[in-house]
Amino acid sequence: MIDLNIVVDPDQGWNDPRIYTNQDLHDRELEDGFERARRFLASDSQLPKPGSFVQPYMAENPVLVVRQRDGSVKVSRNPCQHRRMRICRADAGTSKTYSCTYYGWVYDLAGNLINLSLEEQAHRNEIERSEGGALKVPQIANYRSFPFGTRLEAQMQEPNRVPVAALIGKA
Repeated sequence: MIDLNIVVDPDQGWNDPRIYTNQDLHDRELEDGFERARRFLASDSQLPKPGSFVQPYMAENPVLVVRQRDGSVKVSRNPCQHRRMRICRADAGTSKTYSCTYYGWVYDLAGNLINLSLEEQAHRNEIERSEGGALKVPQIANYRSFPFGTRLEAQMQEPNRVPVAALIGKA
């Protein structure tokens, strides 16, 4: 691991160019910063009706932000649990379901697995649909029509986080 004191000097106001290309620093920045931080995911105006979705990233992970039929917003990681293909390949739009292009597994708006192609022949009915859904992003906070999310691992490590509204303050 590279020593930050060697590549950054805030008192002198300089950075070593290695901060832009060093893989260890990149990984450390992802882990300590981007993956733990709350991430702005979308504006409610981008999700005007049930089935509306956008596909931003949380650190390096594509996520699917979807307006549900009850008006709430749910967020799940975009890759299929089976072969890690994206269950939605568009950046934004409206859909009733999402489908992995590898085997054709079908997911509902909340990321739950609802259909498996050739379920009996190819999978011998051995796959539990309740366990095959897209990984959920459980910590979602909606502040003034802006949903924020934090990845699963960060939420488990820091369960007593300050609410989004307290971080942003009066706007």
